[in-house]
Amino acid sequence: MNNQTMQKIVKFLFYLFAVAMLIATGMRTYSLLLRTTENVITAIFGLVAFEIGMLIWLAAAIFTAQGTGQRAIAFIASAINLLLVIAATALDVMLESQLTTVNKENIGWGILWAIIGATAINVIMLWLSHILDPHAAAELRRRAVQDAIDEEVSRKVEAQTPEIAKRAAINIAEIEVNRAVSEYANQFTAQPTPTMKFAKDEETTLPKQPAPLHSKNGAKKTSTVTEN
Repeated sequence: MNNQTMQKIVKFLFYLFAVAMLIATGMRTYSLLLRTTENVITAIFGLVAFEIGMLIWLAAAIFTAQGTGQRAIAFIASAINLLLVIAATALDVMLESQLTTVNKENIGWGILWAIIGATAINVIMLWLSHILDPHAAAELRRRAVQDAIDEEVSRKVEAQTPEIAKRAAINIAEIEVNRAVSEYANQFTAQPTPTMKFAKDEETTLPKQPAPLHSKNGAKKTSTVTEN
């Protein structure tokens, strides 16, 4: 058997052992939570917070955490959940053993507070993990710069508001005056212009006199009136 084949076998056995241990501790944790709280939903919730939380935080620390702060948060959260899993497994074994006598009611209250504490710790660690994300920190810095710019612009606008209002009022007043003058002038152009008759026009309207008669030799013919 060569070295490469041996490594594959050891790796397979290691992961098989890890899965078996996780199943065993998960069953012990669920058994303890169900025995002490007598509530299926609470038992499942505690199992997720202890066992699943330990694995998720460990995977996040190894594969997805960025930066020292975020990686440290992930390892700390995984370690806390690991301690809770070990404590739950040990306590469940003690309850099944005949060598020790423990008060089940007191243990039940302790388990409830442990679940509450584990939930609070996981939520706080999630919050800190997002805060310590390098991309989130860069976004916060960028937005801080934008906020500073907006504040400076607002301060400049407030300082220049009286002068801006004064110039705007002058422009608006000039527009209103021009509009009033235009409307006043339009009143005259809209009315009809009266027609006026001059003397020259009156002359053209008089009746024409008959033209004098002339003879062939150019002398005027005058009519003679005989008196009786």
